[in-house]
This record gives sequence, C-alpha cells and structure tokens, in this order.
Amino acid sequence: MENKVTSYNNDNYENDLVDWFAILLRNRKLIIIGTFVLTFLAGLYIFIRPLISPKYDKKVLSVTYVIKTQGFPSTINYGLTRLAANLSLNDELANSFDDYPLLAKEYKKYPVFGENYPEDSLEYNDMIVKIFGYRKEDAHRNEKIHLGKIESGICRINCRIPEENYETHILDSFISEHLTAINKRFQQRAEEYLVILENKTLESYKEIKNANSSYNTTTIGRADTEQSLRETLQDIQFYKENPVTFYEIQEDPFVIPEESKSKLKSLIRFFFGSFALFICLAFVKYLISKIKNNKEIMKKITLAWNEGK
Repeated sequence: MENKVTSYNNDNYENDLVDWFAILLRNRKLIIIGTFVLTFLAGLYIFIRPLISPKYDKKVLSVTYVIKTQGFPSTINYGLTRLAANLSLNDELANSFDDYPLLAKEYKKYPVFGENYPEDSLEYNDMIVKIFGYRKEDAHRNEKIHLGKIESGICRINCRIPEENYETHILDSFISEHLTAINKRFQQRAEEYLVILENKTLESYKEIKNANSSYNTTTIGRADTEQSLRETLQDIQFYKENPVTFYEIQEDPFVIPEESKSKLKSLIRFFFGSFALFICLAFVKYLISKIKNNKEIMKKITLAWNEGK
C-alpha cells in the first residue's frame, strides 16, 4: 500500500514537471521574442544613448597604486609584541581610509572625484562619507577607493575616478599626501613605544650583564639573551638615526578604463532579468486562462472581489 502511495506521488510530481515544461513550450515565442526585444532596447539605451548625448557617457577609470611597505626588524617587532603594542601596518592603512576628518582635510586640497562643496558647508562631511564610506555588502562595487591587504610588503590602492575629472597630478598628490600623513602618524606612535622598549631592553641588558659578571662565567642561555638584547638596542639606535618610510608609492599607477566592462555586465544582467520576467508572464498567462475556463473559481473570485468593496 505504501509503495502504491509513493508511486502515485512520484507520478503526480512528474506530471507537474511535464505541465510546467509544456507551459514554457506553448509560450516560447512570447519568452524568446520578448526577451530579445527588451534586451535590444536595453542595448540601445546603454550603448547608443551615450553616443547621441555625451553627457550620459559616464566613463570610469580604474587607477591602481602599488604601495611598498616597510616595517621594523624582527628584533624590534618581537619586543613590540611583548609590549602588546598595536602597530600593524595593515590596520593603520585601513583605518586611515575610515578617518573622515583626515580625508576631508586632504580632499579640500585635492577634490579628485569631481565632487566639491564650500569648505564651510554643512554638507561637506556628508560628501566625504559618501565618497570614502561604503556599506560592507556594497564593497568593491560602489566604493571610490578599494584597499587591498598587505602581502609580501606590497599593498594596492585602487581608485575609481570619472574620466572627465581625472588629472594624474591631482590624484597622485592626494594619495601621496595621504600616505605622508599616515606615515607621520604611525611614526609618532612607533616612537612612543620604542622609547618604552629601549628603556626596558636596556634595563634587562644591564641585569643580564651584571649577573654574568657576578658569576664570572657566561652560560649559553645568558650569552644568547645578552646578544639578542644587544642587537635589539642596536636596531633601535639605527632606527632613531635612520627613520623608516613605512608607506611609499613604488611606481606609476596603472590606469584601466572600466566603461566597456560595466556596460556589458549591465546588458547581460538585463538579458537574464528579461528572460525571468517573461517566464513569469507565461505562467501568469496560463493561470489566467485556467481561471477563466473554470466557472467555480471565477464565481469565488467575483464573490471575494465584491466582498472587498
């Protein structure tokens, strides 16, 4: 008995699939012609309209800067880690593009994205958030600046600039000044920690040295510790005499037009959207015809309509 019920259910399921497929075949002209007509009109809108009216031809350039990063020697990094010093090059760079007051200050000098207001305007901060801020789900799509992660000492900053507003020297100056600002800020924080590290290292070094003198011998462990502390002090002294440039533009930016790629993507999305729309219309058309041919269903719908008045 159970096998018969299962077989009956499977047959019904297969019949439903056949019915749905038959609906699509019956309305194939509507689906195919409708999809291609709408896609053709969308293609005219996307590709031809900008040729007729240049103001609609919004070309976007993808400008990528390669940034070389340089950190501290391993001896200093080890000491800073033990101090629980938060000196991450990656975090500092990422946070700098969330620092809207800093960005606003630089953007007033170099309005590279073609949007500007008077400096005293109440809308200025909103504009900065609009340009540099973005919702996480929209990342890599609407953001004006995308920051890559630091890998092997290299980081890439990608800027999406309207072609009509793109001027190399202005964008270069904006990125360069931004890196200079965070270099200075990072250096100030690093120096504060290095003073603490140097004092603690020097204190430990003296203790080890005095202990070695008291015993008139040096064990392997003490000798290794003394040597590592001496190297740390030497590296700190070298840094103080030769400050590190933590972020530096390595080469000229790469400039790639994004216009054709984005237009083609829009057309493809519109094609699949139109295809889905006409499939839905085919099922709606079938449903309406089925309702019209069923007097009992029509009576219920008419009654429900009248009750809703």
